[in-house]
Amino acid sequence: MKINFTKKEYRSLLDLVYLGDMMLDGATDGNVPKEYVVLREKIYAFAKEFDCKDLIKYDKDLDGYFETAYYEETSGVLKYIDSYMNNMSKGMD
Repeated sequence: MKINFTKKEYRSLLDLVYLGDMMLDGATDGNVPKEYVVLREKIYAFAKEFDCKDLIKYDKDLDGYFETAYYEETSGVLKYIDSYMNNMSKGMD
């Protein structure tokens, strides 16, 4: 099976993967199940092909793909994280 994405769709997918990974990382105390790590790596590996090489970089020392500081600063995902945290804290009152 093959799935085709536009550059815009791939860019949105990066945000979803990032947010999902953050959620899983927190929920599993950093022990994200391997199948999710493998899938994240597979998706991030296409960053260059979708003109997102400034957002995702391969680190040879860690042998993996990671978000760049530029991604975290410009992606806008932090507003979703902040909103989520605010909504969660309201539910605990």
